[in-house]
Amino acid sequence: EITSANVVHGHGVVARRDLREGEYLVDPTTLFHSGPVSASDVGGSAFSEAYINSSGGFWRIHWFLGDPALRSAATFWINEARGGLAPNVAWTSRHDGQRAILAWRVVRPVSRGEEILVSYNGDADDSDDEEDADLVGWRRKGPFVGMWVTRDVADDDDAPSTAVGRVVGYHPEDAPDPFVDAAGVPRPLWRVRFVSGAVAGDVQD
Repeated sequence: EITSANVVHGHGVVARRDLREGEYLVDPTTLFHSGPVSASDVGGSAFSEAYINSSGGFWRIHWFLGDPALRSAATFWINEARGGLAPNVAWTSRHDGQRAILAWRVVRPVSRGEEILVSYNGDADDSDDEEDADLVGWRRKGPFVGMWVTRDVADDDDAPSTAVGRVVGYHPEDAPDPFVDAAGVPRPLWRVRFVSGAVAGDVQD
């Protein structure tokens, strides 16, 4: 719920119910844009709070200009944890079957009526990957990590279809054991985990 009562600054967002650690709150109004952000993309230079930089691009946060605050997307109004306050959510991304959407992972229990706070001075939260055996030796932060990709596949009947995956690991060309192409040149390598289609659950480099 968006409110100006008992929040750290201006308007803020408070939980309407108790939230468990590990839950996700999603904002389907956000859009991911590849490439660097420009003022025209976010409504002008005054709108520094209308986007979040991400690996390979940025998330455009919609706040519905002209709408009353209580009708706006909650993401725009989530305050930053400052002055010794600890964040209780961390930003990340999810896929709704059609496209990537911005999400907030609950990092500690939140009581009903408690303000939702985030730290914007960090990378996307990838806590789900920390104990992942598929990522041993891979960097969990780096260019394009966290981005969603789509590839063509064939299903069990050899009919063409698509599969959606997320870039979960990065192996740079200057690693001690880099990937080397056919010409003997070290190249960066990425690992993708698929979440849909005939290859759901598979990883691909």
